Amino acid sequence: MKKQVELGLMEDMYKKIIDETSELDYDDVSSIGFCSITEHLDKKSCEDAGGTWTDLDTDTDFDDVDTSALSDELSKQLEELDRCFSDPQLDDYLREL
Repeated sequence: MKKQVELGLMEDMYKKIIDETSELDYDDVSSIGFCSITEHLDKKSCEDAGGTWTDLDTDTDFDDVDTSALSDELSKQLEELDRCFSDPQLDDYLREL
């Protein structure tokens, strides 16, 4: 019985994923990936700015992908979050919640 419930939940999740992703508008020239200049979120603007676009798909071997631009951006965002959360005013506010 428990396995049937789990399978039912997985099927519901699968249907939800299909419903959500079917609304995405991809054409033949669209690609999913990232730019070496992280401010650019699509291939055209990336390449126009002199960046390198890296296409990703289900067969992508991430051991062969240079993700240093993404790592650098993540590091910057974590530093910013650290600065924000070290603010005494924010700390006082959160403790009052």
